[in-house]
Amino acid sequence: MTTHTPGPWKHVAVAGGWDGVANSTGAVICKLAENNPANARLIASAPDLLAAGEAVLARWGNGNLSAAIQQLAAAIAAARGESV
Repeated sequence: MTTHTPGPWKHVAVAGGWDGVANSTGAVICKLAENNPANARLIASAPDLLAAGEAVLARWGNGNLSAAIQQLAAAIAAARGESV
């Protein structure tokens, strides 16, 4: 199985004024087919959302969800373009 480009990712403007997503080195890894900052933010937050979901699943069994829930809330806020 191949792996995804490691995060963090961020929403960027690419040539022609389009929305895109860049990796931690600034290389564009995704150019959206439509100009939509909300979609770009959601895509850019994917690594954080994945990590937060994995943290919730890992801690679910032992009931230690506090840190995982905070991580998840931060990732959701970033996807929405909000701050925590």
